[in-house]
Amino acid sequence: TAANIQLSNGAKDKALEGFTKYLSQYPDGQYVVPASFNAAELLEEKKDMKNAVARYQFVADKAPNKFAERAMLIVARYNYFDLKEYAVAATYYQQLKELKVN
Repeated sequence: TAANIQLSNGAKDKALEGFTKYLSQYPDGQYVVPASFNAAELLEEKKDMKNAVARYQFVADKAPNKFAERAMLIVARYNYFDLKEYAVAATYYQQLKELKVN
């Protein structure tokens, strides 16, 4: 996609804009998981953790996929350490454990 090209060229703001546009136009599209993950990574880099974690959570909830492990870990840590939502964190840690076993 064009957003991937922007990302590979280092135009991170334009890439984020492209991923966001893709996700709004194609919420059930073929590339929603990688687009969501890339958007999450860019949002995290911008220190926008609330929105980054929402994107990571989407990716984690679509497991199994190649991004699920990192997404689950970030969602679990954020819920545990930042939000103090221990039950939510435990759910994602458990999913991560099950993902690693399989």
